[in-house]
Amino acid sequence: MMYYTKKELRQTPSKIDGISSSVELKYRKEGAKFIVDTGCKLNLVYSTMATAVVYFHRFFMRHSLKEFPLY
Repeated sequence: MMYYTKKELRQTPSKIDGISSSVELKYRKEGAKFIVDTGCKLNLVYSTMATAVVYFHRFFMRHSLKEFPLY
């Protein structure tokens, strides 16, 4: 299991690139919802969708939303 410090959570790559916390949260929610909605349409099991959402969030702990837009 991967844990992040409070400092890491306050200083994500997106925030460093000037994206506000509220916008980053909005994009992360939209991305997670897209993964779940698509997974449901493909009849994937919940654990597969949940794993994809975890990897999605982990990816954006290392990369900025400016560098890799959601769509």
